[in-house]
Amino acid sequence: PDGLVVKEKDLASGIVARVEWRIDNAKNKFKEYIGRHLVSPFFRAAGLKELRLMVAPDCGDIAGRTMREQKIKFDEQLAEGPLRGHVKLKVVTDAEKRLNVHFKTFVGDVSATPTNHDFVEHVVHSSKFTSNWLDQMNGGSLLVGVEILSVESEIE
Repeated sequence: PDGLVVKEKDLASGIVARVEWRIDNAKNKFKEYIGRHLVSPFFRAAGLKELRLMVAPDCGDIAGRTMREQKIKFDEQLAEGPLRGHVKLKVVTDAEKRLNVHFKTFVGDVSATPTNHDFVEHVVHSSKFTSNWLDQMNGGSLLVGVEILSVESEIE
C-alpha cells in the first residue's frame, strides 16, 4: 500500500521485520482527524497476517471546549509544538492461548522501549511518545512504524 513499506532488517540479535508508514501531509491529516486515530492499511509482517498501525496525536487539555476552541488549540500545537502522542500496534490473531510479540514502535528517529505484549489478551498496544513530533517531520511527512523483534504463539 502507498506509504507503507515492510522489510526485513539485520540486527546483531537476528533478522527483524521493520514496517515503515510514511504519513504525507501529516499536519493536515492530524487536523482532519482531530481527536481520532490515523489508521494504516492492513499489512503482514513476521508471519502475522492482520496488523495495523494507529497514530493518535495528543490534543492536550480540550475537555469542555467547543469544537471550534479545540481546533484553535490544536492548530496552535501543530504550528508551535510540542506535538506528542501515541503509536498503537493492532494485531488480529487466530491464536487462542497466547501471541507474545516482542517489538518496538518508532516516530522518525525516536524509538519506544522494546516491549512484550500478548495480543490474545488485548489486540492493541499503545506506546506513548513524549518527544516533539514536529522535530521528526521531513518535508511535511512523518515516518512512524514498528520493528517486530520476535513472535511466540500458542494456538491451542
